[in-house]
Amino acid sequence: MNRYVDALIREMQLVARSVKPRTIFFGGGTPSILSLQQWQRILTAMERLDLLGADEWTIECNPATVSTDKASLFRQYGVNRISMGVQSLDADLLVRLGRIHSREMVFKSFDRLRGAGFENINIDLMFAIPGQTMETWQSTMDEA
Repeated sequence: MNRYVDALIREMQLVARSVKPRTIFFGGGTPSILSLQQWQRILTAMERLDLLGADEWTIECNPATVSTDKASLFRQYGVNRISMGVQSLDADLLVRLGRIHSREMVFKSFDRLRGAGFENINIDLMFAIPGQTMETWQSTMDEA
């Protein structure tokens, strides 16, 4: 992952003078898998390159990788929206999907994010998962 972080910072250095982003989106997978130190490097580079201050700044997170320290760091640098890949709150479906988080982790992560000051938290849910019933879907929707 360090090579990815190095490449990302190099690319930011190449384009920083010609852009002032209004929207920043770290997604397309699980960017929250990066360590606290790797995020610190990215965010420090963005600050140094004057790439902070976007109107909307989203980071996609897996509930299993949301720590109190990461949530606080994200808010400190201006991230104002989190999108969590919850997919389902049914334990059996989470196993079937190969997810690394449990339903309990979803609620703990949500509390950590709220505690860090996030007001805009999106959750992604999946419908028509093989084996999913209308009852399990409705249960997830009711809890979400």
